[in-house]
Amino acid sequence: MLLWSFLYLVLGSTAICASFELAEEIESLSAAIFAVICLFLSLFFAPLPVQLLVAMVLLVRTQSSASTSID
Repeated sequence: MLLWSFLYLVLGSTAICASFELAEEIESLSAAIFAVICLFLSLFFAPLPVQLLVAMVLLVRTQSSASTSID
């Protein structure tokens, strides 16, 4: 499972880099969509501790951005 997670992470990262380098809008959009799908699959195949770590980081980041927007 870790191999699939790593494979999707590499594919998604490569697609993100390609989407920034592409000049055509439709190609850039399709590369970005492919990257998002690959990154979600990478998270799906990741081990449970990695998934929990990502969830905790997202929760902390959301809480910190919500507290700064109120002030």
